[in-house]
Amino acid sequence: MPLTFSLIELGWTPDRNDQLPELPGSDLLPARVTVQEREGYIVAGETGETSAQVAGRFRIDAASVADYPVVGDWVLIRPGDPSATIHRVLPRTTRVSRKVAWERVDEQVLAANVDVVLIVTSLDADLNVRRIERYLALVRDSGALGVVVLNKADLAGDRAAQLVAVEEVTGDVAIIVTNARAGGGIDKVAAYLDGHRTVALLGSSGVGKSTITNRLLGDERLTTAEVRADGKGRHTTTRRQLIVVPGRGLILDTPG
Repeated sequence: MPLTFSLIELGWTPDRNDQLPELPGSDLLPARVTVQEREGYIVAGETGETSAQVAGRFRIDAASVADYPVVGDWVLIRPGDPSATIHRVLPRTTRVSRKVAWERVDEQVLAANVDVVLIVTSLDADLNVRRIERYLALVRDSGALGVVVLNKADLAGDRAAQLVAVEEVTGDVAIIVTNARAGGGIDKVAAYLDGHRTVALLGSSGVGKSTITNRLLGDERLTTAEVRADGKGRHTTTRRQLIVVPGRGLILDTPG
């Protein structure tokens, strides 16, 4: 039996109901993009999870690549076999994006409708305050709430000095110190999921995003790996995916 979720479990909010009556086609159903693949999408809704493609008319009407669905988008689909057809992207409340290249103005939307962005870094030799600053700028532009998560507290050198350095660039942004492998601080992270909110994890490879996600899920669903001998992280997450945490909210895991 296919896994199904209510729209509320997927993050649907009452204000979105006002977007539906004006839309043509009584057979169009709301769904949320959970995975973006090279050849299409995976969407989830009250009828289950299914693969999907954008409609031909959608391709004609799209003004730019930024108009195409991304993970986290709410879309209107027409169910089909073997895949559904995406006819419209509903307005985005937030959008995490970046320029395709510095010399161009093209926008690459990475995720949509994210309520909270956890900027994850580690308290080991890889701690980079300038990198945190860059992520904070991206989050501010997105419209989402930013939170800094300092993971691997057990590997910290001079933790007090590291915290002071981070606080100098975060301002009033909340900071959570965690040791995801042991579970330390995860309860504070989990609180941001309450109310079926969508929480995205951003950070370099090897900082522990997948480990944090597994802790929040309560199982080892995502693959994790040790950092390399040179201290660099290994890429274990290869695609953006939206994961439902039953009874709490949604996690958007991203590649490093």
